[in-house]
Amino acid sequence: MLHRSIPDKRRWRLVAYAAAALVLLPLLVLALSWNSLDMSIWTHLLQTQMARLLRNTLVLTLGVVSGVVLLGVSLAWLTSMCEFPGRRWFDWALMLPFTIPAYVLAFVMIGLLDFAGPLQTLLRGWLGNDFRMWSIRSTGGVIMVLVLVFYPYVYMLARGAFLAQGRGLMDAVAGVLACGFADGAPGRWRGSCFGDYGNVSGFRRGVGIQLRHFHHRYLQNLVRLF
Repeated sequence: MLHRSIPDKRRWRLVAYAAAALVLLPLLVLALSWNSLDMSIWTHLLQTQMARLLRNTLVLTLGVVSGVVLLGVSLAWLTSMCEFPGRRWFDWALMLPFTIPAYVLAFVMIGLLDFAGPLQTLLRGWLGNDFRMWSIRSTGGVIMVLVLVFYPYVYMLARGAFLAQGRGLMDAVAGVLACGFADGAPGRWRGSCFGDYGNVSGFRRGVGIQLRHFHHRYLQNLVRLF
């Protein structure tokens, strides 16, 4: 086996340090510029713009996080736990937004859904000139574009965790539901299925083990991604 010499390692280490310095240089310039701040500008921003900017940031953060988690986890559950025509195709097709930068998708969505775009033009031709869609140039439009860009991260991690933890949890839940509604009377569900404390304890232990295993696999996939 060939081993690199110590001078070679030092040379590559110097190259890595130089590359890191170039990356950190803009941040260093930004940090040093704090000494020359004009407080009147910051006072004006705090009085006129800061509240609106913080509110928009909070709305975007909550909307994008909620949409990404909902869309990514639901699609991962469908493709890993359900069988339907085209499932194998959706397995990899749902990861394709990885290849589209956010700004490119934003331009595409504006071109398609804007007032002068082909979709609204076609709908006005069918429904009349008074037809109006919601504006893509809005907070909702930004949230939609960012959700479509970032959901594959959650989809990939959740799908790997679902496939790793197996169908044990789903089978346990299905068994409990079948037990509860076997008599055909939802009102007797608690008494017919959870009357035995041992059954309840066993079910809780089984679900807890499955959930811990799912959480462990999700974290492992997250670490491998980064």
